[in-house]
Amino acid sequence: MRPICLLSLCMAFVLLPLYVAADTDAARREFNTARKFFDEGRYDTAVEGFRRAFDADPNWKLQYNIAQCEAALKRYGLAIEAFERYLAAGGDEIPETRYTEVMEEMRRLREMIGTIYVQGSRDAEVIVDGIVRGRLPLPGGVRVTAGLDHVIEVRVAGALVLQEKVFVGSGQTIQLQAASVQTAQSSDSQSAVTPVDGSSSTASIPLVAEEQSSGTKRDATDESMDHVASEDGRPLRTAGWVLAGTGATVLLTGAIIGGVALSKNRDLVDACGDDPCPDRRDEASTRDHLAVASTVLLPVGGVVAVAGMVLLAVGARREKQRSVVMTPVAAPGTVAMVAEWRF
Repeated sequence: MRPICLLSLCMAFVLLPLYVAADTDAARREFNTARKFFDEGRYDTAVEGFRRAFDADPNWKLQYNIAQCEAALKRYGLAIEAFERYLAAGGDEIPETRYTEVMEEMRRLREMIGTIYVQGSRDAEVIVDGIVRGRLPLPGGVRVTAGLDHVIEVRVAGALVLQEKVFVGSGQTIQLQAASVQTAQSSDSQSAVTPVDGSSSTASIPLVAEEQSSGTKRDATDESMDHVASEDGRPLRTAGWVLAGTGATVLLTGAIIGGVALSKNRDLVDACGDDPCPDRRDEASTRDHLAVASTVLLPVGGVVAVAGMVLLAVGARREKQRSVVMTPVAAPGTVAMVAEWRF
């Protein structure tokens, strides 16, 4: 028995390198074929070949080829994911020039994607445009090409619980709620749903689509995800216009008061010189009060106006801050405004 066991162990060590070599050869064949397809502009076939090569031999450098294909196919979300895997696995082995190139390309691609967040049963399969993008939960959402309609499907144990066609704009976030299998099977509601082919039908699967930019919920029982903030910048822009207008008004008032104070000061200097005039003390007092008011109003107005411009810029870019709180701070000789972003 012992010689047989020893022989089996030796054969295993002999066959293991052969098996690995066979996988490497298969990966090389797939790579060469995929590269040929890429040169011919057949990117959909090429990316499948590069993925098969990666499955046979998980070389991190193949993620770069996959990303190039996905970008050429205008599937920018998948391209970014492949570039991220390339950078994470390559690390310091990536040449500096290639690293800079990839970072710049990712920055460009991020301007052309939107994000879809899907809530539903754990381990539910999320399919976007016929491509499996993972299983729930997906905390980072699914990044897709902006400016296009996308078909979203969610399946639980093979059962379709959501099928929705959504349009995603650049930088936009869409939230979808997928029902559980039990809810989908037992629901008595007959919700009118527009299927993928555009025809009208009645479905018993409850579907909830929530656009974060709209600021409204279609299902009162659905709680929005904590990590998805509203991108509606209109409240910030409104507050920005109010603050900017108020700041400009305060600045103008301070300038006018300062001009009056300077005028009174010139009159006093012309009448009395540098020495105080006993008979014009009231005018001197008025001048001093106006000067103090101008000194206070000018910086306060400037701070408020700047705060308004900041809010206008933030609102225009639709930043994902939960709220911005402006807090005035006053100290002897100093007036300031503190902006606090709350997430």
